[in-house]
Order: sequence, then C-alpha cells, then structure tokens
Amino acid sequence: MARKNDHLKTDKILAQRNLRKQLRKEQYLDRTQFYNELMDNPSNDMFHKLIRRNRGSKNKDAICIMENGEHHYSATDQTNSFSRYFEDLAVPKDNGYDSEFLDLCNIRHNIFDELCKQSSNEPQFSFQNICDAIQQLHSGKATDELGLAAEHFKNSPTTVTHFLTNCFNNIFNNHHIPDIFKSGIVTPVLKKGKNPMLMDNYRGIAVTPVISKLFECTILPRLTVNFNQSPLQFGFTKGLSMLMASLIITEARAEVKLVTMEPLFLITVDSQKAFDVVDHIILLDALYDHTQNHPLWSIVKNLYSGLVSRVKWKGTISDSFNIHQGVRQGGILSPFLYKVYVNNLLEDLKSHNLGLKIGTNYVGCPTCADDIAFLSSSHQELQCMLSVATHHARQSRVTINPTKTKAVILNKPKNINRSDLNWTLGNTPVYPSEDTTHLGLIRAELKENNLNVTGVLALYDLPSITTLSQNLPSKLKWKATVKLAIQDYWTKTLIKEIETKSSLTYLDKTLSKFSGGRESALCKCCGTSDEDITHFLLLCPALHQQRKETFSKLKSYVISVIGLGYWSKEFKGHLDLIRLIIDSSFLLPKLRNRTELDKIQRLATDMCYRLHSQRVWKLQGK
Repeated sequence: MARKNDHLKTDKILAQRNLRKQLRKEQYLDRTQFYNELMDNPSNDMFHKLIRRNRGSKNKDAICIMENGEHHYSATDQTNSFSRYFEDLAVPKDNGYDSEFLDLCNIRHNIFDELCKQSSNEPQFSFQNICDAIQQLHSGKATDELGLAAEHFKNSPTTVTHFLTNCFNNIFNNHHIPDIFKSGIVTPVLKKGKNPMLMDNYRGIAVTPVISKLFECTILPRLTVNFNQSPLQFGFTKGLSMLMASLIITEARAEVKLVTMEPLFLITVDSQKAFDVVDHIILLDALYDHTQNHPLWSIVKNLYSGLVSRVKWKGTISDSFNIHQGVRQGGILSPFLYKVYVNNLLEDLKSHNLGLKIGTNYVGCPTCADDIAFLSSSHQELQCMLSVATHHARQSRVTINPTKTKAVILNKPKNINRSDLNWTLGNTPVYPSEDTTHLGLIRAELKENNLNVTGVLALYDLPSITTLSQNLPSKLKWKATVKLAIQDYWTKTLIKEIETKSSLTYLDKTLSKFSGGRESALCKCCGTSDEDITHFLLLCPALHQQRKETFSKLKSYVISVIGLGYWSKEFKGHLDLIRLIIDSSFLLPKLRNRTELDKIQRLATDMCYRLHSQRVWKLQGK
C-alpha cells in the first residue's frame, strides 16, 4: 500500500512539473505574440499595455513591516503601523519652505472665499451629465466601504440618475459636501523592486465611495474648460501619451548631433512623495487662477476640507485619521489637480526661454505628471533651470531628492571636459552621471542601445563592438563563438562556486522534494523523523552534543545583552530560535552597538558550521 501511494505521489509531482512547463511555454508564446503585435501596430494603447505588463500585478505580502527599528509580524500591528505612517504623511511639515508665500496664499484664499459666497450659482446638472459620468466609471474595480461598485450604477441608470441629479444639484446650491464623499480606504501597494519591510517603499492607493467618484466625474469637465495646460505636460491628458515626452528627448538628441552640433545636457528631477505632500491652500490658490470659476472653486475647497482615510491591509482596517495635505492617488480629480499644482513651474521656464528649442519649438522641460526632465545646450542655462525649480519647490512645499536627481551629457563635444561640469540643487552639488532613467527608459551618455550590449560582451569576454565592426564574423561563426563563450563563463563560475561549497548537501526533506519522492525524507543521522531545518538545528538527537556546546554559548551571550525577561518573552518556540540562528539582525534595535550583533552572528554561524560538520562526518562514517 505504501509503495502504491509513493507511486501516485510521484505521478502527481511529474504531472505538476509538466503543467508548469506547459504554462511557461504558453506564457512565452503570449509574450512573443504581444511583442510582434506591438512592432506591427504601435499605438498609445499598446504602449500603456506594455508599461502595465512590465510593472507587474503581483503584490507579495511582506513577511514583516519595520517601524522605528521594531518588526511587526501580525496583520493588526502592520495595519496600525501603516495607519500611523500615512497619518504622519498627511500632516504638513516645514522643511525650510517659503512661509511668506504660504501666508500670501492664505490671504488670497480668504478673499476668494468671500468672492465665491457673493457669486451666482453654477448652472444645474442635467440627467445627461449624470449619465455621461456613470459611463466613465471603470468596471471590475474593488467595492467601496459601502459595498458599492461601478456595476451597481451602470446596470441601473434609469433608477439612480434622477436621485443623483437632485443630490448633486443640492450640493451645488448649498455648498455642502456630505461626509461620505470625503472618506476613503487606503491600500498600501509596494513599489516594484523595493524592500517590502520599509513602509516608505509603499504608495497609498485610495478607494473612495463610488458616489464620490461620480460627483468628481461630473464636475471634472467644467473644471478643465479654462485650464491652460502647459504643452509639455503629457501625463493624464486625453490624446497625449508619456511616449511623446520620451520622444522629445530622443528627437532633441538627434537634433543636436545631426543639425546644430551643440552639446546637450539632461537632468531628471525627483520629487519626494509628490502627490502626498500637495498643500491644499497653495493648490486652491493655483486652481482659482486657472479656472476663474467661483462655484466650482468653492466645491473643491469644501471637498478637500475634512478629508479622512483608513488603511486596509491583509483584511484588517485601521481607525480613521484626518488628511491635511496631498491629493489621493486613485481619485478622479487628483491627476488634474496635481497638473494645476506644477503647471506654474513649466510655464515659468517657458516664459523665460530657459531650456532647449528644436527650431522655434520650446522643448526644455518634457513632463509626465511629477516626472520632470530639463534639457539644455548650455550648462549655465541648466543651472538657471535648477534654480527656478528649487524656488518653485520651496514655494510649493515640495522636497526635491538630491540623491535621485541625475545629470547626463547626451551629446558631448570634444572641447567639453566632463570633470569640469557640475550643478547645484539648493546646497547639494549635482555631477554628471553615466546614465539616468526617465519614464522607464535609460538615458545614457553612450547610446542607450549599446549600453547593455557593451556590458554583456565584456561579461562573456567577447570582442568589443569596435573590434566586431572592423572584422565582422559570419552569422554561424558568431553564434558558435557566443555559445562557447557563455558555456565557458558559466562552467568557470559554477566550478568556483563548488570549490567554496564542497561539502554542501541537501537536507533530506528538501532532497525528497527535489527527487520527486524517490528519496526518503527521514533523517539519516538519527532515523527518528523527517529532516527539515528545525530538526537539523534543534531536535536531531545525533547532533545533541555539538548543539549543547554551541547553543548554550549563543543563548548565554544573547541573554547577557538583552536580558532574561526579553529572552523569555520573544523566544517561546522553535520558530523564534530558528530566526535567531539564521538571521539575528532583528535584534539590532535592542542592542547597544553593532559589535554585539556581530558577535551573536559569529556564535550562530559557528553553531551551524559545527552541526553541519558533525552531520557530514556521521553520514560519511555510515
């Protein structure tokens, strides 16, 4: 019976392996078909689809969340940590910003408020306005805190349209926004490739009530009527694509190289938490200048007064907290309001003719939402552009990250010495870099297409591009050369790895998985139970003597630095002890200095080495 069960288990594992192989094959065919379609029929829709595919849709839950040096493992503790993080982010900070400009905006804000009270009401909404707004809602999205989704409104337009029309018109007449419109649930979403333990690597995506989204969809067309948007703002704009902003940089590089023969400098500017730190008073001041619509200005002011949010994480929802700054990521009005917030900077640069021109067309600051790039043929002019950006950042109460602000020389004549160039961002110098990333594309001093190729050729010890261009090999000869070079590289790499890990063998339980069940998971040292990491480090009786000597030293030293009380509280089970042995870095906040952690790690490493050596000796003896 046992043999039959083993046979069935092996067949199951083989079937699963074949299924995964087929899935990978289908995914490859799907990628190939998509790339062929992208090359044959390029369009804005295909470009955005490519961006979404590259960003990925998998959000893996973090094992733990770190807050002020403390590690939180439970869903409740992590939710509360995120709540405190986003609540602190929603409170304005004074990091050396222009307080006089804020005072002026406050005075103007009060004047605008009085003017709005004396103005006539906006024309009423019609049934058609509400129907158009309902059709703009995206299906398949998460339900709001009331349990409503876009489908509820799309599938019953005749039922809800009359009610919503009266409701929205009453809001305009009374200038009062219901509290439910100001509520939202924030879900932390990890940025791609970032450390999941750090809360700073998450962006808060807000899910607002569907009825609030409908209201914002209804007023958005009226808000944008008189907005004179900068022609170099390509983000969140109908008929425009971020691809166009990238194309401008490519065209500028071709222009200076083939036509004007001038140098070309590029600086990409990174703003910290751009959407989350928008000051509401300054935003409303800019909105009034751009819209000149008193009733709508008053509605937006009331909509952003008294905002509250809650955090949802792993099925747990936090208590509500107030939002005093920022525009919600995921809100209908948020992209438009942010464009209003940064529009003055783009217009200021253009009005002062700061930046590059292609012919008579100004292209000095191609922008997509908060991703701004500065282009210029003069490094002195580029410094002026940085100074203007710094001035606007102080007024707008935005912090520009100097470490992520990079400069690249896209075209360098021979008379320019790279080491002589530098710029200043506030008090921080900015030196030329070899490359920077703008809108997902690498912009390098070398040709972007050759950047990775050069590195790959060097990695596999293949001839350089220059050498190949002088003596071009045939296709078959080149394929054979590349194949041998790759095989030689990885053979040497793996042999080197084997030399440093000559006695490394799988634990028996892992070996059983890899063998498809053909090998037994039973510990060969003691024969009492399956050999997994817990059994090997803590339980195997055959390794008891080595474990007793080494673990007692580790335990005694840890207790001497953290105290017996903390030891008894934190190390209650096998998993806690395994964590201490494998990765003791979580103890760092409780230690006085790094030296104590280094000693703990040395003791843990010594324990693992002695247990491993004893295990190998016993297995070789058998």
